[in-house]
Amino acid sequence: MLDDGRALSESLLIVQWLEAARPAPQWPSLVGLDSDQVSTVLSRAGIALGAIEASVHTIITRKVTAPLLFDETPVGLRRQRTMVESVRKLESMASVWLDQTELAAAAPTLDLICAVTLFDYQAFRYAGQPWMPQSPKLQAVAETMRDRPSFRETLPR
Repeated sequence: MLDDGRALSESLLIVQWLEAARPAPQWPSLVGLDSDQVSTVLSRAGIALGAIEASVHTIITRKVTAPLLFDETPVGLRRQRTMVESVRKLESMASVWLDQTELAAAAPTLDLICAVTLFDYQAFRYAGQPWMPQSPKLQAVAETMRDRPSFRETLPR
């Protein structure tokens, strides 16, 4: 809710508003300062957001259909594949974040926020699933970011 009473309801619209209302360099950018950095951040964020959508839709569909039967349908298998491929891609990219000194102290970019959100949500909803790949680098990133109250206090429970 903005100070003037207008509501912004979608996360990517809120990011767009923040970038316009609090521009760099006075404020840290969530997406980057030049077109190359912006395209890199948005590309990685898109991978995580696609997997978040697949994860959430799987849970919702399980609740309204037979839980185990859905996972074996073509749609269920496609969503599962999206989650697996996305986690593998982000795991291969996680060194970008792990190589940053003072990772938890720096202002996070949208890709980092989305990747950590995906990891935490999948750990909450899909822990122990045999099809879910291990992602120790992504886990290390998520654990490091929990030093920030905004990440620690919004963990799925």
